[in-house]
Amino acid sequence: MRLKIILFLLLITLPSTGHASLTLYDFFVGGTIKNLAKVFVKTANLPQLKAKYTKMIIKMREDKFQKYYQKFYVVYKQLPADLRHDYVFSERISKQEVIAKIDQVSKRDMMKIISKVPSEFIVKQTKHYTRPQDQMPANGQVNETFLWKRIIQKI
Repeated sequence: MRLKIILFLLLITLPSTGHASLTLYDFFVGGTIKNLAKVFVKTANLPQLKAKYTKMIIKMREDKFQKYYQKFYVVYKQLPADLRHDYVFSERISKQEVIAKIDQVSKRDMMKIISKVPSEFIVKQTKHYTRPQDQMPANGQVNETFLWKRIIQKI
């Protein structure tokens, strides 16, 4: 039994001969986030979520919508080619086209998308959107001054 576990860990940690090497960190962190996303999709009320985001898009000003869409498109271009081939988005798109794509998506589609996204891509995006540790207070406690400074910086 121990030999199987050791062999499994060695196979995971050794660099792959494929197009990218998957580290143990990427495997566990990316896999955990993917599993949490799958649980969310399985338990979520999809028609209610679709209605919520459709309503939000309809109310959004056109310039704000294009700004958010461009952020999405930058991430979309980094996805694997087979995923981009299955789910095609153009660089410029209207609100109505996005709403139509939202209406078409099913839980099965969402599970397929989550499964196809590489773990290292998820880790890269997670690191991009999380705050660096050097912005945390030195004593490890978040105090009112620190929070106030962060609020002022965002304004």
